[in-house]
Amino acid sequence: ETYFQTVEDAKSAIRYAKTHAAELGIDPSKIIAAGSSAGAHLAICSALLDALNDPTDKLQVDPSPAAVILMCPVIDAGPPPGYPSIYNRMKERYREFSPIDNLRKNMPPQLILLGDLDHILNSEHAKAYQQKVEAFGNRCDVVMFKGAKHGSFYNGKYYAQSVPSVIRFLTELNLMPE
Repeated sequence: ETYFQTVEDAKSAIRYAKTHAAELGIDPSKIIAAGSSAGAHLAICSALLDALNDPTDKLQVDPSPAAVILMCPVIDAGPPPGYPSIYNRMKERYREFSPIDNLRKNMPPQLILLGDLDHILNSEHAKAYQQKVEAFGNRCDVVMFKGAKHGSFYNGKYYAQSVPSVIRFLTELNLMPE
């Protein structure tokens, strides 16, 4: 699969959940996308990259989640301070795959959980992303964890420390009962 197809797949999954919400027993207006690292990239791209769609999908179904939880996300596919690994593979097409280059109004609210020792997304770049998102009138909360590295939220201490932030965020959005 190409990088572009991974975004198509993420959007297809959300469209499937929305289309089959009744049989799945879920509220289609409360679907939340979450992920870590590349998975976080796909979660936010599902709401941003309009040009990438599986042509067999029901394209009238909006693939945007109600909210996005991004743990140590890849939010910039460009050259430094972005993520050179992707940039070097995509070259001139990186903007088509880069969240920071596709921001707009009416994005789902975002919660970024990030460690101050993350080697993929540093705190300054995360704050610049947050400011750009908010400049469009969208919500973007950034919660920084001292001593956390890339991938620290999978389990253990940083996972446990992040849970209250996630609960607060989802409760404030009325996506989770108090």
